[in-house]
Amino acid sequence: MSLSEKSVARIIVTSGLLGVLCGGAVLAGTIRHDRPDTLYKSLANGASFAPVGKFTGSEAGGGFLASGTLIREQWVLTAAHVVDGVDGLGTGLSNLRFQLDGATFDADEWFVHPEWVASGGESNLFAGWDLALVHLTNPVTNVVPATLFTGVSELGQTATIVGFGATGTGLTGATSNTAGTKRGGNNVVDISGTQSTPGSTVSIGNSRMLAIDFDQPGNVATSTLGGQIPLDLEYLVAPGDSGGGLFLEINNQFVLAGVTSLTSTLDGSVNSDYGDRGAFTRVSQFLPWIDETILANTPQAEPVQPGDFDSDGDVDGTDFLTWQRGFGSLFDESDLADWQANFGASARVGSSQATFAVPEPCQMPLILACFSGLFVFHRGCNRLWTWQVRDKDDEDIHVISEAEYYWFVGISARSQLQKGNSLESIGRRYRLATEDVTAAMCFAGGSDVLVLHALVEEWSWARIKSRLHVV
Repeated sequence: MSLSEKSVARIIVTSGLLGVLCGGAVLAGTIRHDRPDTLYKSLANGASFAPVGKFTGSEAGGGFLASGTLIREQWVLTAAHVVDGVDGLGTGLSNLRFQLDGATFDADEWFVHPEWVASGGESNLFAGWDLALVHLTNPVTNVVPATLFTGVSELGQTATIVGFGATGTGLTGATSNTAGTKRGGNNVVDISGTQSTPGSTVSIGNSRMLAIDFDQPGNVATSTLGGQIPLDLEYLVAPGDSGGGLFLEINNQFVLAGVTSLTSTLDGSVNSDYGDRGAFTRVSQFLPWIDETILANTPQAEPVQPGDFDSDGDVDGTDFLTWQRGFGSLFDESDLADWQANFGASARVGSSQATFAVPEPCQMPLILACFSGLFVFHRGCNRLWTWQVRDKDDEDIHVISEAEYYWFVGISARSQLQKGNSLESIGRRYRLATEDVTAAMCFAGGSDVLVLHALVEEWSWARIKSRLHVV
């Protein structure tokens, strides 16, 4: 049975400058006509992009090919339309396999974002819910999973886009029977959520997507987003790239910031030629769902001792983060008490040793307050930045650090977003700009090392944002 690229073509009528726009789900990509294909293949096969692999599977009697990125040993992040099956929930999908670094891994479960179907699925790609997680039967042990981008500064950055889709040049567009080879190229993020770079004539009405366009050398008329000068390895996604990765280089490390979703055009032909555009699901906006889905669908071993939630033989700060991410579903207040009672004097963070003070009993209401939705307000006291939390069930006032406050805000905001609240309403509740609410969510769901050091060392909010690459 031959494979066909998983793709959809449709007409979407929009308002404003877009007018009538043809859009299609992107099931490696098209390249500059004046650059050799070998450069794009070489880029994609670099060690930084080893986590990007190829999906094959069957649906409704036919085969398809798509892309995905390994983000945990047994978890791959891809687009919802890759694995949504015949009903938007994965029904009818079979023989799903993930090929990575010469090995093939069977998939046994897949989870599309719950808003994918609710928003209309493939009939409404621009809603920005095109995201799914795939669980592999066996772990990948020879490839380091990709790190997820937790910042909010994607706009204007040069991205590297990697996948296994069809190819061609900007003059020809993608050609048939060319999918299956790993390629990568560069483009500038011209739209990030509701923000766009100077020169862009269109925008996206939600915070969940990133967008690029395919600039043509010597022809500025094809450029509708941002700058008009193409990058040396300018590139656009094509059928077969769906679910592939958009990476940003942050502090000399490539991190996954987007998942390939769709292409669009103004000329009526969605073929990834010059002037066409690509859009990606914005990873930083889905960190809570990613964490919660993986945690809820990963068997948790019984701890060797109470409080050792990650079963690594000691009770440390990472166990607290494991508790925090599973609070309300896997863990409760009694588990937190176990963690506090058994907290060790030292813990390993990454590859270095770090020492953390055992939380005092008076700090427990602060942690629980965050998850109980208590009213939080701030006021200056003796420290450079101090915050006060009032428990609605008593009159106690607890003074906490700025880092703790924004961590609490981030945890609470992530939960409220999942319940359908808007960033604006959350910002009003905490008297914060939406940019700070978004950054707080990134902080709360970000690197374990960053969270631990910020809380223990009582970092300022400005310092935290600088580490999140928020500008």
